[in-house]
Amino acid sequence: GTVPWAVQFPGELIYRHPTQLYEATFLLGLAALLRWTAFSSRLGFYLIGYGLWRFGVEFLRGDNPRLALNLTFSQWVSFPLVALGLFFWMKRKRQDR
Repeated sequence: GTVPWAVQFPGELIYRHPTQLYEATFLLGLAALLRWTAFSSRLGFYLIGYGLWRFGVEFLRGDNPRLALNLTFSQWVSFPLVALGLFFWMKRKRQDR
């Protein structure tokens, strides 16, 4: 990591982004957002938000191997999470009509 707050993990020689702290901060914000949304929409919002977040933060991590199309396993899992979240969100929107 080239940022001033990069950390060096035990047993590693290079400095990395503290993605665990990024994720904890993001999830706290997402929880706050979900607190004020309609209960039935929360799952969809969570899956969309977390899927998009995890996809992006994986670019900063250096500990996960790259698979097909140079994406990590977590990035590949993010696609169905976002799709499922969109399904729940759209389903709720249709019910609200």
